[in-house]
Amino acid sequence: IMTRNFYLVEIERRNQSSSDKYCAEIFFDISFKKLTTNQIERIIETLSRQAGRINNPEPLTVFGLRMRPVGLKHTWTTVVEYANRVIDGASTFNFSPR
Repeated sequence: IMTRNFYLVEIERRNQSSSDKYCAEIFFDISFKKLTTNQIERIIETLSRQAGRINNPEPLTVFGLRMRPVGLKHTWTTVVEYANRVIDGASTFNFSPR
């Protein structure tokens, strides 16, 4: 059985936007292994240049990183609902680059 490592990143947007409801992202290594310090630093660096979610993840692919093409919206009402959306989010998308 292959172990897949996914990383949930909660995003605090700098500017409140009525159109950007995506406040959580799922990242993973192309080989599904644990992220390296360098990969985590690249995610942080890329996010620091954004006002919200990462619209162009292409620069991250150089470092072997992928992200779920659609972010997770903060629309859940319970912890269980949130957990289910995260699990569904990690298991129901195409693993190829966006």
